[in-house]
Amino acid sequence: MVDLKEEIQDLIDLKQEGSYWDFKKEWYDERHKQDLLHDIICMSNNLANRDAFIIIGVDEENDYEILDMKEDSNRKNTQKVVDFLKDKKFAGDIRPTVVVKTIEIEGCEIDIIVVKNSTDTPFYLKERYLGVFPNQIYTRIQDTNTPLNASADIDKVEWLWKKRFGLTLPPLEKAIYLLKDVKRWFPVGTDGVHSSFSNYGEFYHEQHPEFTIQYRLDESRFNRGMVDEIEQDVYWMNELPRQTHNSYVHVIDVKYNSTILYSTLAVFADSFRFNRTLWKRECLFKNNSDEYISYCYIEKNSIEFMLDDWLCNSHDTIKQIKESKIVCSIDQSKYEYYNSPYDVILVFEDEEEHECFKNYMKSKHKEFLERCGEYSYSKSKNREYCSKATDPKYIEYLCTCGKQLNQYLTDWRSTND
Repeated sequence: MVDLKEEIQDLIDLKQEGSYWDFKKEWYDERHKQDLLHDIICMSNNLANRDAFIIIGVDEENDYEILDMKEDSNRKNTQKVVDFLKDKKFAGDIRPTVVVKTIEIEGCEIDIIVVKNSTDTPFYLKERYLGVFPNQIYTRIQDTNTPLNASADIDKVEWLWKKRFGLTLPPLEKAIYLLKDVKRWFPVGTDGVHSSFSNYGEFYHEQHPEFTIQYRLDESRFNRGMVDEIEQDVYWMNELPRQTHNSYVHVIDVKYNSTILYSTLAVFADSFRFNRTLWKRECLFKNNSDEYISYCYIEKNSIEFMLDDWLCNSHDTIKQIKESKIVCSIDQSKYEYYNSPYDVILVFEDEEEHECFKNYMKSKHKEFLERCGEYSYSKSKNREYCSKATDPKYIEYLCTCGKQLNQYLTDWRSTND
């Protein structure tokens, strides 16, 4: 992953603007609110198909001199830019996602409005705002925005609509796009009915049946696939309000025709009434007993997160799928049957946020251990639990660490808004 500061420095060194980056000498004032909106829309509809940058604090008319934004009275953070977009009348009420980042170059603070890449293109207004017209599709060609009183060329507009419908994507990216709509995946079987008591299942996409999701029992994991006791890979099961029964690990394959595009693992329990992905684990640092602090996590823009959403909303029949309400996997705690495992699992917006948080936690090593205490396998092992992975004290310790890390994540986000 390219460091943002390094990427912005490289763009400044080019000494020219481009298809996904623009330089501004200073922040937009009240007289230029329409320019802020117009620039964000153009960047959100960029044809480079990537995150775009409005780089504030670079004077392109003076040999791209770096200017300090600390004293700019019009300076905005992420929340202020989001609030600015919130009351603008976008078509479909779908707005660009923006984040304001600050970096230091040559001893000066400069700000970057990062306009996140999205498949919701084209973004456009349904009602006029000052000089920004409704129903006009604005984009950016090389270093030039579409004029306020014009619309992009038809071939550029067509491409943006194709992007929305996933027509420009390679197979894996298209599968991820299709997974966003969990109610379009139907069971393969007689009259659209699938048995939950089978260790094998297959679902196809309603409009693109060449894409399928298949699951099968993984007999290589745990006790021939059966989770007969809670261990470190599924420590979050310790947080469920009551014990699950008949818990098995399955392989989930996302396929395009006969080609497996992606595979992951999931836990199916209680006759398939409880299905969750087997989240990734990562080590954070060691405690004073030389034991690694590990945690489970997921990133919202990942295929694992979308598969978890699909699992939480999958049903045995087409009729059930169509009639049921969609519940986000994070909100599973609203069900009466289970609490959400996300109480002890960290949820990140994307890989970048995950990396930033890990770097932040390195500075909280000592404080974190004071909050969570210590676990030492050498002190807690006994005849019954010959493995750390199944030691109940270790499972409880991982859950405690997960809860504390979630609190740190909440606090860290609030200080960075």
